[in-house]
Amino acid sequence: MDRSTRRPRGVTIIDVAKAAGVSPMTVSRVINGDAGVRAEMRAAVTQAITALKYTPNLMARSLVTSKEVRIGVIYSNPSAAFMSDFLAGVFEEASARAAQ
Repeated sequence: MDRSTRRPRGVTIIDVAKAAGVSPMTVSRVINGDAGVRAEMRAAVTQAITALKYTPNLMARSLVTSKEVRIGVIYSNPSAAFMSDFLAGVFEEASARAAQ
């Protein structure tokens, strides 16, 4: 797959680190609320996060933390039309929140 056909990727902590002039580990510490980050570095990272509109990748986080979000749906013979719309909504929201 060449560069022109790849899907665009989201902003990563590496992008934020480059914009803030710090290491990716410093960005991670700021995101996780570590108290051991100097105020000026925290401000630079926070500003870069805002400017780049960074949002954490929940799927990547679940791989690192070994935590998963699963949703179960139990139903008893509802109408097919209702169930189709309902499940489509459940899958859409679960996907948006990186749940299974």
